Amino acid sequence: MLSPARGSSPHRKKPRRQVPASDDELRRAAALTPRLEAWFESHGREFPWRAWHDPFRITIAELLLQRTRASVVAGFIPGFLRRFPTWESFHQADESELSDVMKPIGLYRQRAGVLKRVAAEIAGSTGVDAGWSPNIGQYVERAVRVMAHGERLAMVDSNFVRAIKRLFGGSWMSDYRYDLRLQGIAQALVDGSADARVLNWAILDLGSLVCKPHTPACQDCPVSAGCVFLSLHPVQNFRRRP
Repeated sequence: MLSPARGSSPHRKKPRRQVPASDDELRRAAALTPRLEAWFESHGREFPWRAWHDPFRITIAELLLQRTRASVVAGFIPGFLRRFPTWESFHQADESELSDVMKPIGLYRQRAGVLKRVAAEIAGSTGVDAGWSPNIGQYVERAVRVMAHGERLAMVDSNFVRAIKRLFGGSWMSDYRYDLRLQGIAQALVDGSADARVLNWAILDLGSLVCKPHTPACQDCPVSAGCVFLSLHPVQNFRRRP
């Protein structure tokens, strides 16, 4: 559908102005990092892909993790990678074969289509990984860059977003990919870390284990001091959706 011409409607809603994070918010974010890293050392989850540095295997893991529990992927991925050990093996496989193999973890048609498109882009290339592919999305791209190449980037997903919104409060853009304030705070958290991978995993695990969507365990949160959400929601109402 074509967008209306500029000025074609006097009632057209103006796009919301993007507001960057304040200096105070950036300093506060950097100060939270040591507590998050210390919490992760004691409470972080262990998954096989967190020990990997290979762009191929990391990309496969992250694509499978989308909208699927990590515990399910952890049990599935070893056999999956034995059957399809390279991008060329995905390129040579029929899409129907990929779909059948991935049925146990769901979303198999969508995943098979993405894997085939990425494999077609990469197969036969030398020294190229999937980090540049337009088919993998912002989060998977950043995950590959952080975990395989050591770049200091924020791997912003729904868990990351929820934690930041609750900690800092205020208003946010509906699409967090373009929210300058949220992205600035996320990057400040990473910039204050000793290891970008550990910091990203800490926030992902915090969102999964503590800062849950409907039943946050604020009493177990290592960064609850100063949390805007906690100040607005008394303990007895934690089961209410924020």
